Amino acid sequence: MIARGSFGQPWIFAQARALIDGTPVPATPPVAERIRRSRSTTRAMAQSYEPDPEGAAIEFRKHLGWYVKGLLNSAELRRRLHAVNGFGEVEGIFG
Repeated sequence: MIARGSFGQPWIFAQARALIDGTPVPATPPVAERIRRSRSTTRAMAQSYEPDPEGAAIEFRKHLGWYVKGLLNSAELRRRLHAVNGFGEVEGIFG
């Protein structure tokens, strides 16, 4: 179950580890950090899928939506992210 919970929330593993160890649970990153991580992951995906960047961007859309889930006005942001056809468009949205 934790694997599914990690979609768009990779910090959940550190939080779970802290719970298991009985140590203070790290805070969920603020919005700016979530966007930074999403952009970083997007860049890594773009480099990994160089032979078919458009196909990779289309496949990666759902991951982008998970990073912004729960943020203020996230429905509109997810709508825009789910419509991208290239990784460059993601940079434009996150600006």
